[in-house]
Amino acid sequence: DISKASVSAVVVTYNRLELLKQSVSALQNQHSQTLKHIIIINGASTDGTKKWIEQESKKDDKIIVLNLPKNIGGAGGFNQGIRAFIEKTNDDFVWLMDDDSLVTKDSLDRLLEVWKVDPAAGMAALLAAIPAAGSTFHTSNKRSSEFLVTNESSSINQTKSSFVFSI
Repeated sequence: DISKASVSAVVVTYNRLELLKQSVSALQNQHSQTLKHIIIINGASTDGTKKWIEQESKKDDKIIVLNLPKNIGGAGGFNQGIRAFIEKTNDDFVWLMDDDSLVTKDSLDRLLEVWKVDPAAGMAALLAAIPAAGSTFHTSNKRSSEFLVTNESSSINQTKSSFVFSI
């Protein structure tokens, strides 16, 4: 039953504190009861990010903080975030996003709809537009009202801005 699933959101950031604050706020305001953790990966920011996320984690027990000793880029940050998801949580899904992802209040609920349609799906991606027939993946513009299941035989309209993987 997907309504009993648990999700960790991984947010990778580097020197974009104001965007990070908006992104975390949007996650904290999700309607979904499935969001259990917000894992913030800080790539050695020098703009006050470290202090802010440490303060925020004291106010919100969902927040897990990983301050890296140096910026290792988005891919490196996501690698560390997925490791933290595996090592520090027992959640079912990981939701990946950059600090400029501004999800809507129902984004996670709508993403999880994929598993109601196809329980064997391994990934759902939020997209800016439904691709042409035969296409399987596009990048997002951070806000939209559609997503695509990357299974060539089915697609579903939904929300936008990140990825959810089941591990």
